[in-house]
Amino acid sequence: MSTGSANMISKAKSFLGDSESNGRAQKDIMRPYNKLTGRSLNVKTCPWCQIYIVSCEYQSKSVKAGYCKSSGCLQALNWYKKKKRYKKRGVTPSLAWQVFYDFKGKGKPTHTGLVVKVNKSKKTITVIEGNKSNKVAYRTISISSKYILGYGLPYYK
Repeated sequence: MSTGSANMISKAKSFLGDSESNGRAQKDIMRPYNKLTGRSLNVKTCPWCQIYIVSCEYQSKSVKAGYCKSSGCLQALNWYKKKKRYKKRGVTPSLAWQVFYDFKGKGKPTHTGLVVKVNKSKKTITVIEGNKSNKVAYRTISISSKYILGYGLPYYK
């Protein structure tokens, strides 16, 4: 694992428990994102799973210049495709890859997170996500889950 991907995972884990209700998601995640992008978004009125990823990348300084700063999952997925840094479901991901989900079954991403553990024997991944029930939390999911669309491969240092 590169230093950049390790830093990214460490930063992502540092926000565990941040939520809309305790105000830490706005302070720790949304404010740095707003500073980066010049926007004024709020976690209570804006889906923030992709914003969580961007904010972690920005604060950890783990990604080379030119990463996707979009607040939307679809825009981020398309950015990875354009850069030829996208892998469709069916592969075993590596640590610190961004996973895109489609929980509505419409072929478009509805949620995203960061792979922080790969269990090859159980064929599962553990993902840390922003805006999972309005907080930063873990999800463990089968690598072959129908909900996984694919993975973005960030440019880690």
